[in-house]
Amino acid sequence: MDGAEQLGSYQYSATVQ
Repeated sequence: MDGAEQLGSYQYSATVQ
């Protein structure tokens, strides 16, 4: 489930920016 967590982190980062 590392890929899912990485995807969520990327989406969160993109939203913050």
